[in-house]
Amino acid sequence: WTWLMLPMKYESERHCTTYIEGKEFWTDPRHVDGELLCEKRFGVNEVADLERRLGPYAAASQLQQAPAPRGGGIIKREYWKLWEEEKFPPFQFILASLDTAYTSKQENDPSALTIWGVFHDEAGNPKIMLIFAWEEHLEFNDLVNRVIDTCTMDNRQKAANGGNIDHPRIPVDRVIIQAKASGHSLAQEMHRLFSQTGRFGIDLVGQGIGKWTPDKVARVHSIQHLFAEGLIYAPNRSFADMVIDQCAVFPKGRRDDLVDSTSIAMRYLRDMGL
Repeated sequence: WTWLMLPMKYESERHCTTYIEGKEFWTDPRHVDGELLCEKRFGVNEVADLERRLGPYAAASQLQQAPAPRGGGIIKREYWKLWEEEKFPPFQFILASLDTAYTSKQENDPSALTIWGVFHDEAGNPKIMLIFAWEEHLEFNDLVNRVIDTCTMDNRQKAANGGNIDHPRIPVDRVIIQAKASGHSLAQEMHRLFSQTGRFGIDLVGQGIGKWTPDKVARVHSIQHLFAEGLIYAPNRSFADMVIDQCAVFPKGRRDDLVDSTSIAMRYLRDMGL
């Protein structure tokens, strides 16, 4: 099989070249962004009319062969600020946000964790950095251990794992857990394990509690301005790409667990005045 991708409007970053048996077979002859595929059949006016009637997401999929409009949906890729320095800045507050799954079965959504650090730029303006993220299908006990393993620095856990820790371990100030699925049980178990230790605080949030809305799309719209205003940073790491990609195609993507974790974290930080 060879993949043939012909968007109605040419996009240089999605340039299509097909290969057969390792040899170049065909390449898109267009070179200018926005150049139409077949102007004699679908001219500028016809394409503009199609885009109006289809809407941004249907136009992206049917005309551009992409899962989301160029640049993304509600939280566009261009909204994220790239952190280019080798080291992270000093953080005043570190928050872990967990979206839990109902079960560990592969056909169900995975559990997802994002970790965010609050810092200030040279002018004293508050900024937020995506520090780490993961999404996995885990049984309850494994999920508890995975969260603890990510959000604490514990030498006993290092020894239990044979000293082979292949991911960042970040001592967070607070863990927030969405009040759905296994979230209640997880919060109770973590309270049992960490109450009176001073390691981190645990809050159960979301799903209609307080000022929170259970509607995912409305919640993302409510924090979109934080991204649009350039307050949110991400490093050039694979975990950040995973979060950015999922946010860009929301609400039309196959999964939205990292988006849920992100939107709840942003609402929490904003409502706390951080």
